[in-house]
Amino acid sequence: MSSDFEVAAAIVQHQMTQALPTVSMIVKFVAPTLQIRTTHPTSDRKIIRSVLTALQDCRDALHRLPIKTIAIYGMQGTRTILWKKSFSLEEVLNDTATRNNRDLFSFNNKHMNRAAFPAAFLFSAIAHWTSLDSFLLGLRIWTHEFGHATVA
Repeated sequence: MSSDFEVAAAIVQHQMTQALPTVSMIVKFVAPTLQIRTTHPTSDRKIIRSVLTALQDCRDALHRLPIKTIAIYGMQGTRTILWKKSFSLEEVLNDTATRNNRDLFSFNNKHMNRAAFPAAFLFSAIAHWTSLDSFLLGLRIWTHEFGHATVA
């Protein structure tokens, strides 16, 4: 009979193979490390980033395991290690917030969310006090009505 840890590791492997169908990998849990073995010959940043992103989608299964570190191995065969990268679990799971704060078009970017309303207010005040006001009449009416719709 398999343990809860083996079941959680199997769930993580299944979710990761669903998220990354082109990357062959084996997921094993060896306390306190989650080992991800892939056949990719080089430690390509794109592959590592996609594996870490897929891991973030497995949060529920990862919290069932007493994981402290995540090790990603590039393997040739079953015994030869070509490369290895290690990350702490907190670093992997908290990476989403940092990535969102770097992406200016993310709806979860805290810097843009803080600055959007004051910037729009400042732009509208400047447009109102200058001659841009007459050029932006259609935009001003649309923006005014959009404010009503947003609150409603």
